[in-house]
Amino acid sequence: MLLLALAWPPGAAPSAPPADVAPTWEGPPVVHHHGPAEGWTTPPDPSLAGPDLHTPWSCGQVESCTQGHNTGSHTGNSGWAWDFALQEGEEIWAASAGVVTHFRMNMTEGGCSNAYSGDANYITIDHGDGTSIVYLHMRPNSSPLAVGDTVEVGDLVARVGLTGWVCGAHLHMQVQETCGAYYCDSVLGNFLDYGDPSAVNQYDSNNCPVCPIELDGGQTIIDDEDAGCLVRQTTAWWSSYQGHDDHHFYTRAIDAAAPESSARWRFGVAVPGDYRVEVFVPDADASTTNARYQVHHTGGTAEVVLDQTVDKGWQELGVFEFVGGADEGIVLGDDTGEAVALDRRIAYDAIRMTFEPAAGDTGGTGDESGGTDPDDTGPPGGTGDTGGGSGNGDGPGGGSGDPDGGSATGEGDTGLALPPGFGEDGDGGCACRSGRSGSGGLAPLGLWVLLALRRRRRRRDG
Repeated sequence: MLLLALAWPPGAAPSAPPADVAPTWEGPPVVHHHGPAEGWTTPPDPSLAGPDLHTPWSCGQVESCTQGHNTGSHTGNSGWAWDFALQEGEEIWAASAGVVTHFRMNMTEGGCSNAYSGDANYITIDHGDGTSIVYLHMRPNSSPLAVGDTVEVGDLVARVGLTGWVCGAHLHMQVQETCGAYYCDSVLGNFLDYGDPSAVNQYDSNNCPVCPIELDGGQTIIDDEDAGCLVRQTTAWWSSYQGHDDHHFYTRAIDAAAPESSARWRFGVAVPGDYRVEVFVPDADASTTNARYQVHHTGGTAEVVLDQTVDKGWQELGVFEFVGGADEGIVLGDDTGEAVALDRRIAYDAIRMTFEPAAGDTGGTGDESGGTDPDDTGPPGGTGDTGGGSGNGDGPGGGSGDPDGGSATGEGDTGLALPPGFGEDGDGGCACRSGRSGSGGLAPLGLWVLLALRRRRRRRDG
């Protein structure tokens, strides 16, 4: 399997996505150091083994181990550590769950010399069982986390960088005893499916969490950062700290017959039925005029097109039936037909699913108030509308997004080293209703009138 990994030098302009480079799977292991290779004062406690770890990179990706435990610089109190050949700028996904206890993201220096031993960016996550995990050498300001944040498997931790004493881009991670500092004596570690990774071997990612969010007959918001709910293929992604819940991802539009990068919003279904689907388009880093959302529902697939340069805030794709099928979800690819030279960006943010009950259907757990999402300035649903509010307002603006990092500049430790279209189902029934251009044919005029009256009545009641 041939992968293209991305790399760009520290300080590269945000408007210039990185160039493709060859992966560094060949050749000798990357040499780096974290401190003196001291012997154990006491053997590691075998009861402190920590949880089984997942691979710390995105689902569907393959990476190689460049240095295993108890080899090279991984000796002494750093014995249970591993290096993986992630390129500079690649995402690090949480390998285990826990709480962030130590965090530093403001260092910018690094090199192949012990003069940089105190310049590594790091994040330490406490498992709550006496063990922790530390990630080292991250890119400055590339993490959405902060001390005290709860982390789940598959969450974005940060991006690989070149900070600290390091002689080539890679991710260093270590299982360790929880000792109150960011870097402690390492303890026994084990990877789910793989045990103890060894140098030069390649490993398929097993970091593929199932989205825990379900459509429950009310209104459900699925954010881009909910682990396992927005699955992104390839590594050509950037973070922007603006939009719904102050974050969204984006990639660059291409003129191609098929997507090179795409993402799917996933969810479960506890209460099957019709749901109004909306997507949130942020102000920043959303400049494609041809974002082609594909809604995979129980009756088939509907394509709905948005111009992200003008369609901002919550945008409706239509009403579709979802029953919990394995193929259901919303997909957006980078194949917009716009030339790469135009530097058009496609934003991937939150989606909102609101139950549309049939006559006499109470909609399960629908919220009669219609919800009060902070990014929605439209009116809530009318009294007695158990399917939730119409939510047709635009979201607020925001500052410009920094693709390479957030506003996380604090130090958690001190200087230590180291989407109109109608789709028909098999019975000839209407499985989707859309108010925008798309595939599936045209709606009868009478149905449009009824829909318009219905929406107008809802707004008046609200």
